[in-house]
Amino acid sequence: MSERRRFQRIPFVTEAELQQGQQQWLVELHDLSLRGVLVSRPADWSAQPEARCRVRIPLGVDAEVVMTVSLAHQEADWLGFHCDEIDLDSITHLRRLLELNIGSSSLLERDLAALLYG
Repeated sequence: MSERRRFQRIPFVTEAELQQGQQQWLVELHDLSLRGVLVSRPADWSAQPEARCRVRIPLGVDAEVVMTVSLAHQEADWLGFHCDEIDLDSITHLRRLLELNIGSSSLLERDLAALLYG
């Protein structure tokens, strides 16, 4: 059995914006990692499952995390998205957020190495 690498997820409950084309939903972010996010499923969810979405997570007045994501799994109440693309400013904010919440820089460095190399 092959071992599946697990990235450190942190609970982070806040409002986020999910967008696909002209459609837009306000969702509740449940948790996040370097590899993706878990959000509440909107009642009017009608996105194309194979098409990418953009998720925007506001962190404060001048900071946000923006990712291009693809749907990894969906349940009755939750949507799990895999991060396909993230810009440098967003990864910097996300890294700092994870660092503060994980409490272990070595775990975060392991996740970053896995993200970059494999």
